[in-house]
Amino acid sequence: MSAFMRWAGILLLALWGCPPFPAEGPYRCVSIDDCEQGYVCAENAVCCEPKTCADMPGQCDLVDDGCGGEIQCGCPDLYACGSDDLANTCICNSFDCDPECSLVGTFDERLDPEEWTLNGQARQVGLADPSGDGLVRLTRRNRGSEKGSVMATHRIDAPSFVLEAVFRINSSTNAPDGIAFGWFQEGPTALGGVGGSLGYIGLRGYVVEIDQHKNEVDTLAGSHVALNRSTGELPSGPPGLQTVTYEQASIEPIVSGSHVLSVAFDRGKTAVWLDGRHLFTTTIDDYRPAPVTFGATASNGSYTGDHEVLELRVRCGRPDFAAGYRSRRRISVQGPPGVTVRVPVPPQMRMGSRHDGRDVAVYLGLYPLAAQWEDVADVDSASSALIVRLPARSDAPMYLYYGDTRASSKLTDAPFQLAERFNPRPVNSIWYQHWRLDSPRNLFCADRGTGETSSVAGSICTADDRFVAHSLGIPISGLTSNPGPGLVYELDAHFSGGFGQPDDLMYLATSTVLNDPRTATLIPRSAYDPEWIPTAMTTHTADGPPATVFGFHPEPGSPWRRVRARFLPPPQHRALQVRTISTATRTSTATLLQMDDVTLRVTQEPEIAVELGAEERRP
Repeated sequence: MSAFMRWAGILLLALWGCPPFPAEGPYRCVSIDDCEQGYVCAENAVCCEPKTCADMPGQCDLVDDGCGGEIQCGCPDLYACGSDDLANTCICNSFDCDPECSLVGTFDERLDPEEWTLNGQARQVGLADPSGDGLVRLTRRNRGSEKGSVMATHRIDAPSFVLEAVFRINSSTNAPDGIAFGWFQEGPTALGGVGGSLGYIGLRGYVVEIDQHKNEVDTLAGSHVALNRSTGELPSGPPGLQTVTYEQASIEPIVSGSHVLSVAFDRGKTAVWLDGRHLFTTTIDDYRPAPVTFGATASNGSYTGDHEVLELRVRCGRPDFAAGYRSRRRISVQGPPGVTVRVPVPPQMRMGSRHDGRDVAVYLGLYPLAAQWEDVADVDSASSALIVRLPARSDAPMYLYYGDTRASSKLTDAPFQLAERFNPRPVNSIWYQHWRLDSPRNLFCADRGTGETSSVAGSICTADDRFVAHSLGIPISGLTSNPGPGLVYELDAHFSGGFGQPDDLMYLATSTVLNDPRTATLIPRSAYDPEWIPTAMTTHTADGPPATVFGFHPEPGSPWRRVRARFLPPPQHRALQVRTISTATRTSTATLLQMDDVTLRVTQEPEIAVELGAEERRP
């Protein structure tokens, strides 16, 4: 190029400015004023069109806009922004956001075959229970070689999910074989073998098993929880080929009571909790997501029992907000593990909720804690509260969830040392009737307003006019004189009616020998709630030498009232006595004392303070 041409080009550039880059290329810039509308001047001095939240569906929180800046994106309804390894990812917060990727089995209503399938000896029971505690019984006690399963009718493709199950294993003798919760390649009619197969060996899939016995296929002796892969090999095949065990943990044998299993699964990484105890976290390295059938299986062998599923829930994604609830509040509390606390639930927190109070729950991270109303007949009052047993130390946050009629948490008396609702009738192995109150015919029904079908109450029934003592004795094997530093027992009992004779009374005591009231020691007056301190006193000879006792003398026809006492029993006192001293005759109609809802819990004196944080609403 000649010198003339070079100088001509320079002159044209000076007169007209720099030519633009090609249409698909960026423009150079010094500020946003140098860029077209909708563009910004990026850090590399190039005009850049920033991305919007619409360009990055499923992402949330602070997101890189592609031009050196950040934008704040949110999630659609029913989703929330995740955390940890799912940070900046919208995850499902409700069973409603993706019905094809969730399961809710509370079994309180007749099963819909479009949702659940029963196989083998599995049957749904409890539909007539007015409290709504329906369940699926997979096997029956005293029926050997039974097996059963409850399976979701539709498959779910879930690389990450949370499974929550409430189950019971009841046996009158030795612990039965066990129960398993898993996800399988087979369809809704899936069912494996009997005995040590737990109803799943012979299927192909993964299970978390609660196994009560060591069989040939087990590597851990005794009761244990394990994460296994079932290979599909038949139970009759060579031992060791039926399952692959990834991790396992020993547990105490389960022969009664409700228990909660929680499984958090994320693309092979698996964490397992049982009754609030974190058992293990392990990884299935070669896991390949695929559509699977979720369900529960169980079987009996020579040892038999009722294997029952009360709830089974599965939700895709790792939840930051428990499913089925509208609101939550962070719980702040400091106390030793095993101690119970009162979590206040004022009625304004439950507006429009279930009338039976079964729409509240307390969660520790992913794990739902056992909880029960302090007074089951006082739900939605200004003083209503949940009783929760504090778990082992954990960094996971604790939340109170509430306020959605779709939620159906099964509240349980597990936080209490003792909970006698008298529904159904107690048996002699639980309550011991002494003296003249000696048979169930001297007990009758009295509903305290909880919607129960029956609540047994004690009647004063004697044959003559002399002082006669009647005693209801409660054996409490865990009752000790020292439950822990600074800890006490809190006893709650409800009474109505009263005494027609001026010297009659009722009192509460502890004793060393269950069936001998002469060893009883009265709970001191200072232990009682100020609203009802025992002030009545009488002297009787029912136990031999004259004895003076103080207690309660409610007037005939008195409404239900709550007696509450906090106490420490004397050494070796392991039984609780509820006793009456009366001169009423068998034909007396004025003397009538009723009792309902007796609970005992471990707490601290003074009561441990519980603080609730600000309300958070489900997105």
